[in-house]
Amino acid sequence: MIKKEIVIPILSIVAIIGVFTAGYVIEGQELASDKNSITISNIQTSFEKDPWVGYYMGNVTALLESNKSFEAVTGLIEYYDSNGVLITSNYMMQPIKIVEGQKYKINEQYYGGNDNIKPASIKIIIYDNTNYNNAYQSNESIIFEKKLNI
Repeated sequence: MIKKEIVIPILSIVAIIGVFTAGYVIEGQELASDKNSITISNIQTSFEKDPWVGYYMGNVTALLESNKSFEAVTGLIEYYDSNGVLITSNYMMQPIKIVEGQKYKINEQYYGGNDNIKPASIKIIIYDNTNYNNAYQSNESIIFEKKLNI
């Protein structure tokens, strides 16, 4: 016959493991739904060489919509050359609150560097900065990412 002194601690350990496993599964499902909640459409780019300063300038415009509210998101645009090498990046927005169902215009200016390279593609990344369990702007906090040739 199994003694109570052995069964109770074993059942307690099994229960604790079950609670942690359930929490991990629920958090994974929440992250998956977060990654599908933001859409960015109407992405347009314009880059021209400025005759006065001698390098490329331009802008990226788009429309951001979300079917979920977020307390603080940050956006980043990365600019790549024709070989896929990162030219530069800049923040579209500092932590702002996104309200479910609202539309937000993105209008980000681009100022090229002295390397005189016109961007061939961009990557738009949106980070959820409300989850303090993830490092600030880590891969775990990405809720939207899209790369497109321009």
